[in-house]
Amino acid sequence: MKNLKTEMRVRVLTTGGTIEGFEYTDEKFKNKRTASIKEMLESLGLKSSYSITKLFAKDSRFITDRDRTVLADEIKHCAEDKIIITHGTESMVETATFIGKLNIKKTIVFVGSFISGLEAKSDAISNLSFSFSEVLKLEPGTYIAFHDTIFNWDNVKKNREAKRFETLINN
Repeated sequence: MKNLKTEMRVRVLTTGGTIEGFEYTDEKFKNKRTASIKEMLESLGLKSSYSITKLFAKDSRFITDRDRTVLADEIKHCAEDKIIITHGTESMVETATFIGKLNIKKTIVFVGSFISGLEAKSDAISNLSFSFSEVLKLEPGTYIAFHDTIFNWDNVKKNREAKRFETLINN
């Protein structure tokens, strides 16, 4: 007997950031190559299907509200209800807040890394793997997935010194 369970498809939207190896000094891109989200996902051997759309390739310090509007439009118009957004950590909270306030009826998970996706000891692969498993389980809403923790868009801050995300309100 065939499995009647409908396969969930995930859309991955890429925007750049440390997860893809984007590093800048004074607005000048300093790397000659970037990390491939496609190769990272292929290395995970995921069972669910997904597609990848490259929206921009920026250090998140340079993502603007215009870029966020482009991202929001892409989310609203894509067929999938499960969306992962790779994003730099510097403005991830701001972008998640922008998207969260729109109350889009899809499950949207932001993910990135504190260590470049080009580095052998990067947290990129583990964060991507975690975000992929969580996007399939979470209710519609906007989240940040980092270091095996899910944060709601309206209850998260970046702790730059500790290189982690934290909840704003301790419950």
